[in-house]
Amino acid sequence: MAPMIKQRNKLAPVVAFLACAGIATACLWDRDTITDELQTRATQYDLVMGQFPSHGEAYYLKRIEKLEPGANKDALLWSESNDLAVAYIRTKQFNKAVVILSRNLKAKPKDYHTLSNLGVLYKKQGDYGNAVDYMRNALKIKPEGHMGLGDWYLKRLEWSMRYETNPGVKPEVNFLGEKYAETYLKYLAVSKTSDADVKRAQYLTKLIKNDRHFADGYLVMGDLLWKFSHLNLAMRCYQHALHLGHPNPDVLIQRVDAIIHHWAAKPYSPERKMVGIEKRRAEQKKIFLTELKQTDKWLSDFHAAEARLVAQGKTPTFDQTAAQNKTKRFRPITKPTAKRKTYRGR
Repeated sequence: MAPMIKQRNKLAPVVAFLACAGIATACLWDRDTITDELQTRATQYDLVMGQFPSHGEAYYLKRIEKLEPGANKDALLWSESNDLAVAYIRTKQFNKAVVILSRNLKAKPKDYHTLSNLGVLYKKQGDYGNAVDYMRNALKIKPEGHMGLGDWYLKRLEWSMRYETNPGVKPEVNFLGEKYAETYLKYLAVSKTSDADVKRAQYLTKLIKNDRHFADGYLVMGDLLWKFSHLNLAMRCYQHALHLGHPNPDVLIQRVDAIIHHWAAKPYSPERKMVGIEKRRAEQKKIFLTELKQTDKWLSDFHAAEARLVAQGKTPTFDQTAAQNKTKRFRPITKPTAKRKTYRGR
């Protein structure tokens, strides 16, 4: 495994935020949202690897069982109908969710929660056109967006509409409209932490926790982490983006190769190939996939523990489920390494 690079003090504000930022759930709004936010204590490694709590299917099926009878009698409160719609979305019962949300939208045409939930629903179905329309209308009502993300989630949807639905079209810009080549040059340079970087880390953290399967989000997060010499996490971000099928794998491979050269204390350029680079690239992929298997197991066991509590008639919080989950969060094992001279780029 590549040596763990000691973080500089200038990274502290960014890492501190990554370590304690709250969780949101795919930009869906129900009555658990804020409570869940306050009960997630994940590290930056957990963020990158998706090793943070979420409710499992059993939790939402129980909610459906409880609320569905009232929906059939039109006896649900507004908040309860929203909870039921989110539960349907979570369990992929999209047609039932559309019925409820459409009815709610007719009753309250300018309700942010209804519009944004419809946007997420269509996103989950791969209908980015409708998803963009609903999310854009939602932001007209609440410009700060979900959990203060502003228009970032909308930009994410617009990027996916352009590139993820057009096979063979390789994006040259990230979802924020920044050219990959330009950000590549920026993070090769030694930089100081700025307020803009801290805010960027905040937004990226929320975005990834909202949408842990968005490949370009991991690429942009990797660029930020590398900018502050946190190369191990940057490598995992890039590997995660590749694993998720990013539509421009070439820019990710370039970044992976550059970090490998950096660890070998050798200058990098796309034209200069290092001996054995393919093997080292394969090793980094293997490391990531091995860790991903372990972090996925933690989440699977977390959901299993929650399902046991649900079967006992409880509505568990994340903290209550964590207390019942015997599986500990996975942590990579690293060995102390001798200090080495590293190449810091241009």
